[in-house]
Amino acid sequence: MSIEKLSNEDKWVVLKSLFDEKGLVRQHLDSYNDFIENEMQQIVDESGEVVPDILNHIS
Repeated sequence: MSIEKLSNEDKWVVLKSLFDEKGLVRQHLDSYNDFIENEMQQIVDESGEVVPDILNHIS
């Protein structure tokens, strides 16, 4: 099985198609939501522990 690389022109066609279908904002929101819902948990699962490095500023 051979894997053909996309040319730069092909990549722009795919990108334009994505933006035409979903729009730039929707793509960003979907990417963010995927990170929050899936990727962040995977990071926690792989590291075993995440310790926040934020000072408590409650007045």
